[in-house]
Amino acid sequence: FYLNTPNRLLHGEAIAVGMICEAFISKKRGFISDLELETLKKDLIRIYDHPIINESDLDLIVPLAYQDKKNEKNIIKSTLLEKIGTANFDNPISEDDIKESILYYNS
Repeated sequence: FYLNTPNRLLHGEAIAVGMICEAFISKKRGFISDLELETLKKDLIRIYDHPIINESDLDLIVPLAYQDKKNEKNIIKSTLLEKIGTANFDNPISEDDIKESILYYNS
């Protein structure tokens, strides 16, 4: 599988991107504040840099989320932050949540 990114993401970078995206969805659902989201994003980007995900790759990335072992019956499930330091497991998320969170990550 190849995306149109100029450089492929390292595993740790991909995890960091996913953490920022999950934090965005957590904020969207009212679990964490704007300040907590921005702090988490800033800290992860400081450590892992900020490779941009091409918007043209979104339609390739989203179907990959269905391959995650947490999913059940074609429902994408994600770990979201209940608060900083506390995770909330198996939260159903939509394809639109994924796309919106990646666009947020890029900003």
